[in-house]
Amino acid sequence: MLMSCNNQNGTKETVTPIKDSISVNVDIAADTTECESAEDTTYRETLNDIRFEGWTMKEWVDNEYIREVRRYIDAYNNGEISDPDLDKYKDYIQGKFVLADIQPFILGGVEIYIIFYDNPEKTFSSVVYSTVNEDTRTVTNYRCYGLKNENIDLGFSQEDILQFLKGRPDQRLW
Repeated sequence: MLMSCNNQNGTKETVTPIKDSISVNVDIAADTTECESAEDTTYRETLNDIRFEGWTMKEWVDNEYIREVRRYIDAYNNGEISDPDLDKYKDYIQGKFVLADIQPFILGGVEIYIIFYDNPEKTFSSVVYSTVNEDTRTVTNYRCYGLKNENIDLGFSQEDILQFLKGRPDQRLW
C-alpha cells in the first residue's frame, strides 16, 4: 500500500504498491459549496479542483499537506499541543514516517495515511484541510485535524520501507 496518487479531475489511477498483492484505485474527491440537482448536469469547479490543479506525482508526494502532518506530530511530541487520542500512541509516533497513501478528501483537502519507520506495524491517518481563495486561486492555511490509529497492520517491516524508498527516489522519510 505504500504509494501516492496522481489524480486529474475525475480520473482514476491504479497505483503500484510496495507489495504485489495490494493495489489501490484512487478517485479524486471534491468539495463544493453548491449543491447540484439531478437535472443540473453543468460541471461546477470544486475547491479541490483548484487545490490540486496540475499536480503531478511530484506534488502528490511532497506538499504542504504532508508538512502540516509533520508539524502536527512534532508539536504534539514537543508538548505544544495536546491530543488525548494520541496519548496511548506517544511511543509509536516518535521519529520519521513514510507516506502510505494520499488522496483528495471528499469534504476538501486530503486524507493521508502514514507509517512510522520505527513502528511499521501501525498505520495512522489524518485529514488536512486548507483554505482556497477562489478569486486568486491560492491555497493557504493548512490545518491538520488530528492523527488516528487505523488499527491496520499492513505487514510492512523496516526493510520493506527501505526497499520501497530505494525504488522510489521521489519518496522519502518525513
